[in-house]
Amino acid sequence: MKNNMKKTIVGIFTFALLFIGAQSVSAANVFNGQSGDCNPGMGIGIYPNNIPRDSNGCWTASYIEANAGDVVNVAMYYRNNTKNPLTNVSGSIVQRTGSNNTYTFTGTMYSDQGSQTIGTVTLKILTNQTLTYGSTHFMKDAAAVISDTDTSIFHNDGGKMIVGTVPAGWDNYGEFLAVYKVSNNQQPQLCQDQNASNYGQPLPCVPKVVTNCSLNISANPTSIVEGQSSALSWSSNNCSNLTIYP
Repeated sequence: MKNNMKKTIVGIFTFALLFIGAQSVSAANVFNGQSGDCNPGMGIGIYPNNIPRDSNGCWTASYIEANAGDVVNVAMYYRNNTKNPLTNVSGSIVQRTGSNNTYTFTGTMYSDQGSQTIGTVTLKILTNQTLTYGSTHFMKDAAAVISDTDTSIFHNDGGKMIVGTVPAGWDNYGEFLAVYKVSNNQQPQLCQDQNASNYGQPLPCVPKVVTNCSLNISANPTSIVEGQSSALSWSSNNCSNLTIYP
């Protein structure tokens, strides 16, 4: 499925990076590290209208709050920060669940030359909903990012996603964008019985589960001889439907 959910997000996020010329290299980082790189390299937002960015289009939010029905996007920017190609490169975005409907997402890049945690972002869901992973969309290089063209789409929640070789050079940056959906579960209907309470708070109504369906059949009279008739009657208990035959 084409990542329609990230349209308009990616272009602003990365287009300015081609025009940032700072070239100071930090030898401590295999990925990122130049002054023109997105810092932080991890960002989070709610699609489509709540993606905090700086003047260069880089995502800036490391914490957001979401409501039922929101689409949450988690972006991880990476670039080769060395003077040589990085080989066997892969990336992962790992989701962890905390207390009080809080989720964290940690992005990591791997290579033969070294691995690096890109960053961690946090999501707080304001109502009692569930969070469902959809897919991760990968754009391998600057051309793919700017044109919003997926190199690959993964359905691999938390696992490593293969990039391959990342050449040296300013234009050799890429992006992973993971998409999550906050459920829109209906809240339980409160009981109308004013006596149903828990320390003064209404209790949710719980549907009654009907079990042990039974059928009773009687005849009057209970015995007859050939040519006579008997009246049959029946009743059921805890049954939703019944079939009597022949």
